[in-house]
Amino acid sequence: MKLIDIIRDSDFIEAGSDPEKLQALIDRLSRRRRLNYISAAVYAGLFLVISLISYYSIFLEGEERWRFFAETLRQVGTPVFLGMSLVIYIDAIATGSKLKLLLFLSAQAQSLIREGESI
Repeated sequence: MKLIDIIRDSDFIEAGSDPEKLQALIDRLSRRRRLNYISAAVYAGLFLVISLISYYSIFLEGEERWRFFAETLRQVGTPVFLGMSLVIYIDAIATGSKLKLLLFLSAQAQSLIREGESI
């Protein structure tokens, strides 16, 4: 992705030739890039966990395979869900998207409701 693709025209117009505004724009873009790297790492970790579970279940037979798969997903489901929520939250901060932030908050509310029902 080129720098031009990331920056909106209005950002350039607003910054103009003011060095402080241009530096603030560059800082914001570098923060966004760091957050994108973090969310990519979290996605990779989640993919690795699910891949390992699937790989191990290949060696099991019949009903035992599905029982293992269901039990393991039940155990790792909450951390995976929290990891995905974290990615949405990081992405919402990086892009400034209010919709993604609302999705994150609604997912957290649903998680709290489920935990409350199970107690």
